[in-house]
Amino acid sequence: MNFYKIFKTFNSAQSLWQVSLAITLGMMSGFLPLFTLINFIILFVVFSINIPLAIFLLSSALFGSLALVLDPTFASVGYDILNNSSLNSLFTSMYNYAPTLWSSFNHTIVMGSFVISFILFIPTFLI
Repeated sequence: MNFYKIFKTFNSAQSLWQVSLAITLGMMSGFLPLFTLINFIILFVVFSINIPLAIFLLSSALFGSLALVLDPTFASVGYDILNNSSLNSLFTSMYNYAPTLWSSFNHTIVMGSFVISFILFIPTFLI
């Protein structure tokens, strides 16, 4: 009985921006590899605010399957960003700092998927 009340509370979103935010955060979570620090931060935000969890999980699964197709694009975008000579000192200092090393930004797919999902965040939220 208590589980039903908790489930009903978590899925009690009543406005469109909450549904849109659930889809958008599901897109970011689906595009990123599962066990990264950024994905855990997204999951913390999802469980901290009142958005429909079922829509978040469904959109995360759908965008995760789309990410399998887009992985070569993510890898090439991440490779271009990580090999940019003007950002070399920034990435070297980030690599030497432990919390950013845990974020796995030094991997091409993580960097590319984060940048692309960050760029698509506002248009997806508004659509």
